[in-house]
Amino acid sequence: MDLLWANDLDTLWANYLVSKIRNKPLVFDSHEHFTEVPELKYNKFAKWFWKKLERKILPNLNNVITVCQPIKDYFKNQYDIDSIIVRNCPKKDFVTKTKTKADLNMPDKPILIWQGGGCNIERGMEELIESMQWVDAYLYIIGDGDVYQDLKALSIEFGVRNKISFVPRIPFEDMMQYTFNATIGLSLDKDTNQNYAISLPNKLFEYIHAQIPIIITPLSEIKHTIEAFDICEFLTNHNPSNIASQINALLNDKNKRELYSENCKKAKQVLCWEEEEKKIIDLLRNLR
Repeated sequence: MDLLWANDLDTLWANYLVSKIRNKPLVFDSHEHFTEVPELKYNKFAKWFWKKLERKILPNLNNVITVCQPIKDYFKNQYDIDSIIVRNCPKKDFVTKTKTKADLNMPDKPILIWQGGGCNIERGMEELIESMQWVDAYLYIIGDGDVYQDLKALSIEFGVRNKISFVPRIPFEDMMQYTFNATIGLSLDKDTNQNYAISLPNKLFEYIHAQIPIIITPLSEIKHTIEAFDICEFLTNHNPSNIASQINALLNDKNKRELYSENCKKAKQVLCWEEEEKKIIDLLRNLR
């Protein structure tokens, strides 16, 4: 190999060792604030272990990429590292719509979608399931994760199983066919852990490129990135009745949905991989 590329902290140790043994350059690509993910929140030993590994290796790195300003600031303050920010935006027209709702056996109702991420704790999914009691629409949850089976049980408990389809992980292009046919895209992460509080979810950009209106939590990086484009409703709180109220309000406002969809066309010209990849090309040209 000519280059080692470590995606997140859990791959860094092996890549770092090989880079030293082979005397090859290493890029650390930090997709999230790994030591603050909710899965480590209640596992003190695991958090200690990864934090120690981070402290041992990061001060020795020259080529670091991350996804948002707060993580960039963290690396600078903790380890005096100058990283570059590369957002995981799709390419323009990276996937095209090839299937209709009928092709996908989707019901003839407004479609809500939560897609492409881990069904994990503190992502507002439990409250979303409960909110479906008061929403006249059909919800697709596409993915898998720690609470996936719990969400299915909750949908039965709240009597909304007939309003929800749980679709396991599927190829990206197949997943996007559901997204293209959705009425509203949802992203409801909470700020209850540091990693989510500064997150910029991939699904946000995928909804934008599918040109569908969005309801999303106004986390700091999300709000900073998209508020100028006028493409979404920001979730005001995670109370299930409030989630239902905001979904219903947008479902009942066709003009607003059309405005958000039209504005997504403009946003995707800026929030696209063609712009972000320039930063990686510059990094590779100046590897240290």
